[in-house]
Amino acid sequence: MSKWLPLLLLFPLIASAGASRNFDGTVPDFMQVDASPVTDTPFSMSCWYNRDSGFGGTLLFTGDQDVTDQHQLAFASTADHRANSKSGGFTNALTLSAAAAGEWHLTTSMWVATDDRRVQADAAITIAEGTNAASFNPSGEDRIAIGMSRDSTPSSGADGPISHCGLWSDTLTDPEIDDLAAGLWTSWVATDTLAGFWPILGDSTEPDLSVNGNDMTVTGTTVDTRGPPVFFPIGGM
Repeated sequence: MSKWLPLLLLFPLIASAGASRNFDGTVPDFMQVDASPVTDTPFSMSCWYNRDSGFGGTLLFTGDQDVTDQHQLAFASTADHRANSKSGGFTNALTLSAAAAGEWHLTTSMWVATDDRRVQADAAITIAEGTNAASFNPSGEDRIAIGMSRDSTPSSGADGPISHCGLWSDTLTDPEIDDLAAGLWTSWVATDTLAGFWPILGDSTEPDLSVNGNDMTVTGTTVDTRGPPVFFPIGGM
């Protein structure tokens, strides 16, 4: 059992927190920063999202803004969760479970090596992960984006609210994924390898609350009152 789960149930200094930004997959709604806190495997990504419609889109992107080399945490038109890599060709790991529309879901992906991608839907203990072993090694990462693939040919806009996006410079363990799925504030999970954390606060520039401070500029997307089932400690994030 996670070391944090008893605190979520018993400790009084926990309050519910929720905010998000709504993305419309048919228009250029996105957030981005030109930075590269993670440039090689292993690394991990996670986001909470609430799918509005039937088509897929990018949740969290890291890649080269001048070509199409990239990694994506995404969901497909079939609503399965995906860990995508693109370098010349394209490959992905995907879950076998679909994310129902109108519900908050946590998606976590890990790039363990250039030939080892894994993606997890919600809690690690409830749904089997998807894996992919094709060898792809994108390079030149110099941009991070939320809500759209922001390479040389921007595409794959997400449809629906996105919140609490995290980036780590290592793989996450199953207990750490379970902590995220239980609603633990992202910056409390694997703190020593946290390379980026965008909780979505509704600011004109969305802050990165990791030590790297890669705040994102906002284009198009609007603040949404729907928030994920996430909790944070009163007095600090």
